[in-house]
Amino acid sequence: MTYVLTEWNQQYFRSVDLSILEHLQQEAQHRREQLNHSPQDEVLDDATNGLMFRPFNGLEKLLLVPQFHFQPLNVILSFGDTIVCHYSARMYTGDQEYIPTHQLRVIRSLGEKNRLKIMRYLYQGPRTFIEIVRHLKLSKGITHDHLSKLRGAGLVYAHFEGESLVEYTLRPRALEQILPNVMNYLKQ
Repeated sequence: MTYVLTEWNQQYFRSVDLSILEHLQQEAQHRREQLNHSPQDEVLDDATNGLMFRPFNGLEKLLLVPQFHFQPLNVILSFGDTIVCHYSARMYTGDQEYIPTHQLRVIRSLGEKNRLKIMRYLYQGPRTFIEIVRHLKLSKGITHDHLSKLRGAGLVYAHFEGESLVEYTLRPRALEQILPNVMNYLKQ
C-alpha cells in the first residue's frame, strides 16, 4: 500500500497547478486553526460535508486530507488504528460570477421528489440503507443514486463505523445555509 500511495502522490503532484497546491495548504491550515476553537465533530462535519465516524475499539486517529480532484467524493481508508479520509476541499477555479458548483449541487438535489421523500424520512431519525429502500419502494440501485446525490450535496450525514457506512441522518445545516447563499448570489 505504501508503494501505491507513493506512486499516486508522485503522479498527483507532478503536474498539479501550483494555485491548487496553495489552496490545499490553506485549507489544511484553516482546519488546524478551526480545531483550536471548535469541537472536533463540527470541524469534521464542515470539512467532509456530512461524514461522521463512530468511535470503535482500536481507532486512535482520524486523518483528514484535503483533495481537489475528489469533488464531491470522499475516499476512506483504514490503516490499523488510523482512518484516512480524503475529502473535497470544495475549491472552484471557474467563473466567480456564477454560484459555486457545490451550491448548485444542493439546489439540484432538492429538485427531485424521491430525494425530498428521503430527506423527510430522515427527518424522523437515523435510517439504514435498507430501511430507505423499503420506504421508497424503489430498487437498491436507484435509491443508492439518490442517496449519492444527497451525500454529494451535503444534505445528509453518512455515519461510518470504520470503512462501513451504517446509516444516514438528515443534515439540516445544509438546508439552513442554502437560502442565504442564494440570496447573496442574487444581490451581487
